Amino acid sequence: MSSVRRLRLADVSLFVGAFLLRWGWMARWGDVHAGVNPTQLRSVRRVFDGHERMLFEALLGQPPMPSSQAWPLSIAVHQALGWLSRDPRAPLLLATVVGSLTAVFVAMAVRRHARPEAQLRAGLSAGLLVACLPEHMAWSTSATPVVHGLMCLTAAFATRAWPLRTVFAALAAAFRPELAIPALFLGRAGGAALGVALLQILIVGGPPGAALWPVLRVNLLLVVFIGPASLGFAFLAVHNRATAALAVLAVVVHLLGACFSDYGARHALPAAVALCALAALDARKPWLPVLLGVGFVPSLLDTHSRWHHRAEHPPMVLEEVGLGDCLEISDEPPVPGQPRPSWVALAAGEVSAPCVSWGEAPEHTEWSSRGLRDRALRMKLVWQLASQETHDPGAGRPWRRTWRLVDGPGLHGTIHTALESPAP
Repeated sequence: MSSVRRLRLADVSLFVGAFLLRWGWMARWGDVHAGVNPTQLRSVRRVFDGHERMLFEALLGQPPMPSSQAWPLSIAVHQALGWLSRDPRAPLLLATVVGSLTAVFVAMAVRRHARPEAQLRAGLSAGLLVACLPEHMAWSTSATPVVHGLMCLTAAFATRAWPLRTVFAALAAAFRPELAIPALFLGRAGGAALGVALLQILIVGGPPGAALWPVLRVNLLLVVFIGPASLGFAFLAVHNRATAALAVLAVVVHLLGACFSDYGARHALPAAVALCALAALDARKPWLPVLLGVGFVPSLLDTHSRWHHRAEHPPMVLEEVGLGDCLEISDEPPVPGQPRPSWVALAAGEVSAPCVSWGEAPEHTEWSSRGLRDRALRMKLVWQLASQETHDPGAGRPWRRTWRLVDGPGLHGTIHTALESPAP
């Protein structure tokens, strides 16, 4: 078999494998039926949460609600998809195909920079790592266009022709404006992406503003959003200009995301993909991709479990302490009209209260496109918490657990307590 045929066979195998992992294992779409009532979308488990509802309404031909997330290209794609099918599984199938193609484009991009004799191995290694990347796999089951823009970005890196590379880079920024920053590593094509991103922000608007330093101080250490800890070993592969650029790209993506008050795994995906590619580009360390892949397994199983299972009721706190004058804060970014102060206000020192608390619900322990799991991780990793009380309304209604913030940014001193501490 010729080398070209082997490469094409490897690409097809990557796509099929990535697709089966996403469609058949991470998500089982048998519960999503074509006859879903559009007014009851939230009854479909984790499929049309948050901004996904807006995209499904676009699929049905309904005008989108005003939102800072209503990027014109995302709306147009789902409206066009609605001309073909209004089955609610259609946007999910599209996301799965797009996510699977990302693994193929990463393999193609890596082969461009690998030695001729190592191209097949390097491309397959990088593609397999992306195919098995836990958060990328989960976001490939979401209608929210997270993987759509990332696919365009990786296609730009895989393409040699400058005009086509520019088109892909611009499309990436049209899906998600923050992708214009990693697109700058493409050279001239990145300028087009930056222009598209700025134009969209001027037209649609950007996310709610927040004080930069308190947000950056909290988010900077949350490298857990990039992915499994084994990704850190990818930096061992830095040995030339191309690999150094990938390492810098990963760091820049994290720094950029850390400036965003709702930073989560979805924003760090380009960094995770860059590290997968980096690990495959050192021919002297063929064991490195294997090490990363083995490290993915616990996170894969955990993400799969959180995707499928409703969180169980936590153990009741036996020694409960009344909340008294506790002020409850929100794990959300600052939003006008918010009934509770955001964690950003607390980190900035703008919250003055004898006691500060935070409420955790089942949605904070599950995977969903609303990113509530990421918000809960921020609260549990940045602040020292003590379990205050657990409320169980019964009759199938969701439980709610209240944590008291003991120490961390924005809290003056440490409140000593003997109550239970949380697990991340």
